[in-house]
Amino acid sequence: MVISQMSGFNALMYYSSTLFVLVGLNNSTAVGLVVAGTNFLMTWVNQMVVDGFGRRRILLSTVWGMAVGLVAVAVAFHYIPVDLETMDPINPGVSGPAIVVLVFVIWFVVFLASWWEIRRG
Repeated sequence: MVISQMSGFNALMYYSSTLFVLVGLNNSTAVGLVVAGTNFLMTWVNQMVVDGFGRRRILLSTVWGMAVGLVAVAVAFHYIPVDLETMDPINPGVSGPAIVVLVFVIWFVVFLASWWEIRRG
C-alpha cells in the first residue's frame, strides 16, 4: 500500500494533460488515453499470468521497474526548459526529453499495473 501511495500514479493520471502539454505534446488528451490504455492492458495481462508466475516473483520483478521509470521521468523533466513564472515551455514542441518523459511514463505504468494486481490479491 505504501509503494502505491508514494509512487504518485494518481497524481500522474490527474495531471497528465497538464504535464504532457508542459513537455510539448499538443494532444495531451490522446497521450493520457495511451497511458490509461496501457494501465488497462497490463492489468489484464497480469491477471492472466499471476498464478503461473507467483505473486512474490511478480512483486519483486516490478518494483524496480517503477523506480527506474520515476527516476528517468524526473531526470527528463530537468532538461525541459520551462518559464517558472508562467509554467509555459520556453521552446514549445516535442523535444528529446519530452519523448523520454512519455516513454518512461508508459514504462512506469507497465510495471505499476503488473504490481497493482499483486497488491489487490
